[in-house]
Amino acid sequence: MIQHLVDEDTAKRIVMFSDKAAGEKYLLGLIDEYELASNFGGKNKSIEDTIVKTGPYGKSMTRQLSKLLNFKCESATKRVSYKFKISKGEKIKMSLYTRCTRYMLFTLKRVQDGQIIRSMELVNPLAKNQVDSLDQDIKNLNNDIIDEEDQPYCTDFLTDFRLEGEYELHGEMKIFNKAFSEHALLVIHVSQQI
Repeated sequence: MIQHLVDEDTAKRIVMFSDKAAGEKYLLGLIDEYELASNFGGKNKSIEDTIVKTGPYGKSMTRQLSKLLNFKCESATKRVSYKFKISKGEKIKMSLYTRCTRYMLFTLKRVQDGQIIRSMELVNPLAKNQVDSLDQDIKNLNNDIIDEEDQPYCTDFLTDFRLEGEYELHGEMKIFNKAFSEHALLVIHVSQQI
């Protein structure tokens, strides 16, 4: 079915397997077992271990949380949310990645008491210089187009945040052209306090 949706050259490069063992055997035919991650049947470190060791906190990093936040084009204002917990003795670094040319507002609240920890407007640096303020001309951002080759821009939302508790990140976006859906990738690096 998929073969008919893509061009012939691309279809030749796609291989599908009905079970994990068959896929792992295929990969081991292409990649040395000591190079292939253990997640895929090899003897190298797992992808999760590699991510943890190369994160911003190095060896003290214990886990990474990530969530693709999808602002769907169904209403004039789009909203998304994501809940997570910080345990005693942990600290986090929270980053947001997007290629969106439109305005996004993110607010982090503590669930227990509703206290706002941080609120931040994200506007693409390429679009930022075209408007002096959000209220003045935000609708013009809808017409900005970023080339597919452009890399996402990253915003560090929080760094070395250490307060134990349950949190919820709320994202809001005002879209004036309902033909667009936008995304932001949330990445939270969690480490032990030293």
